[in-house]
Amino acid sequence: MAKQRIMHGAMIDTITPDEMVQILNPEAPGNQGREKGYSGLYDVVMGDFDHPEPVLLVSPPARRLRITRHAHGNPAMFVTQAPMAIVGSNEGRMGLTIVNYGANNLFLYLGNLDDVVGGAQMGVLWLAKGGGAWDGSFTEGLWGGNIVGAADNAAGTTVSLCEV
Repeated sequence: MAKQRIMHGAMIDTITPDEMVQILNPEAPGNQGREKGYSGLYDVVMGDFDHPEPVLLVSPPARRLRITRHAHGNPAMFVTQAPMAIVGSNEGRMGLTIVNYGANNLFLYLGNLDDVVGGAQMGVLWLAKGGGAWDGSFTEGLWGGNIVGAADNAAGTTVSLCEV
């Protein structure tokens, strides 16, 4: 351990009580900059930007967090009557849309394919033929788990999906 020698009359560079309060109790991120016209809310914008790291854009009166996400999906996925995986789990999911534009109804099971085939109890959604859709959300929460689909008859149905 290094020891310091303090000379009489010398200046000591230490943290002040006000600086300690600022370090221990920083201003909440939502409150910073309100006096400059910023709101306390953050908007999120997603896109296939050049740089993968998130960037906080500060243009009064709003603050926007830019996140790079590359969307993926399928414009015409045929779903049979036998359960099949539609979308895998994704903890980073920011948005999801599934549209059943086929000629038959569709069941969406919220869980693993093995559990659906094994007859486990889980959440089930029903999408009507010819345009039934689900945006992946429940009130304020977005489903990030697996989604299994099965048409309600042997003719199958067709869905389009997009996930970011």
